[in-house]
Amino acid sequence: MSDKYDWYLPGAETTARLEAASAEQAATQEARKAFQDEIGAEMTVRQGGAVAGFVFSDPPGKWRCMGSISGRDFYAPYRRSKADKELWSRIQGLHETAASGLNRDILGDSWGISCEPGPRGGFVLRGVSAQQVNGEWLLGLPRSKQAPTAPEDCTPIPLSEYYRRVEAEKDAA
Repeated sequence: MSDKYDWYLPGAETTARLEAASAEQAATQEARKAFQDEIGAEMTVRQGGAVAGFVFSDPPGKWRCMGSISGRDFYAPYRRSKADKELWSRIQGLHETAASGLNRDILGDSWGISCEPGPRGGFVLRGVSAQQVNGEWLLGLPRSKQAPTAPEDCTPIPLSEYYRRVEAEKDAA
């Protein structure tokens, strides 16, 4: 994956955006886990950033099967009664910012997703990537003909420097 990206050391403004996006994602995951525990579910099933349903060992009676994942059915409530509609509203509030949200947070109005022909047909989509290495953020922007422009406060680093940092973290662990 790494050789499909140009890597950058973000400046203070971009780092603050990455920290905010990371905190938002952590808060959403924590809220989703708390809701999952509240309703007695074993697992949450997501499609994109949205919650599609929950896996139960003993599903609630008024929930409907929405599909299956790894051979296990997942369920969501019917939305017929007022209580079920309110429950569904709570579930929709557990939406997690996906890659498109990170693109928006980091690049603003710039298009940050590359689309290339896949190796066996179809297309490969790549978006903004960010990771922390030894407590420091690294920002990856996909290489492509329509490559996004990095935020002004970001400093490009060679791919060899990216790999050096990642390997140093692995060695330290």
